[in-house]
Amino acid sequence: MFGVQVASAAFFFLATGVLCGWRCWKKDNVGDGIIAVAALMMVLGVASALYMWLARGNFALAQAVTFGSYSSAYVLVAMGFMASMLIEYQQNLSHLATKDPLTQLLNRRGLENALHVTLAEASRSRSPTAAVMTGIDHCKEVNGNFGNDAGTRSSGWSRDACNGCPAPATS
Repeated sequence: MFGVQVASAAFFFLATGVLCGWRCWKKDNVGDGIIAVAALMMVLGVASALYMWLARGNFALAQAVTFGSYSSAYVLVAMGFMASMLIEYQQNLSHLATKDPLTQLLNRRGLENALHVTLAEASRSRSPTAAVMTGIDHCKEVNGNFGNDAGTRSSGWSRDACNGCPAPATS
């Protein structure tokens, strides 16, 4: 029974490790990387425990190694989960702080950040750059006279018009 438990736990940790490793790589989330390391540690610990049990016949040492692997892996999984959630919440808050929820365009803070990045990149590459900032006047009057749906639609049209403007080709 010990061998089945250990092998099934190792299989599930291996699957979790592959999934979390992929998420860490694609989404740059350190918490998922911590979970992937915990899974790798668990798989290696289980493999060594099975070797100690089956090849050397030392069942007590195999149980101790398995218990140590389980304990440390579960602690790392908990830490990785908390780190992953913290990073995702921070990214969500950053998105909320820099984008207008109605139009999904950058707000003033987002524009300032984008402008700093663009100017720094232009300075490094010694290339000219330009920026255009637009605003929609009298939104309150549009909403008051025609309703919030009309204001939402007009904001969407402005957003689509801005998104439809192609950026000039860089050489």
